[in-house]
Amino acid sequence: MFDIEKFIKEKKITQKELANVLGVSQPFISQIKDGKRELPSNKKKLLKKKFGDISAYIVKQSAYAKPKKVDLAETVASQQKTIENLSEIIIGLRNDLDTERSKNSTNKKK
Repeated sequence: MFDIEKFIKEKKITQKELANVLGVSQPFISQIKDGKRELPSNKKKLLKKKFGDISAYIVKQSAYAKPKKVDLAETVASQQKTIENLSEIIIGLRNDLDTERSKNSTNKKK
């Protein structure tokens, strides 16, 4: 990952100015800043050519990754569906167990 936010701040440039240097749109820069996109390697080379060493702005993904926004309603609905599925499985297993117990009980009586 490339810490574009730190780069912009330290170089005292705007997202728009950086976009112009890289030949991309400002929204593209914003997506990189938000962690939705990665800065392509050819653009990193262009930055290096224009600004020199950029290694201080390259960080491991785990150290830079921003938490993803979670849709709470979607998460709850998904969890409810999982619970329903598990409940159906448990009911099925109980029925199977009851059937087996009945068979065993009948066989013992014979």
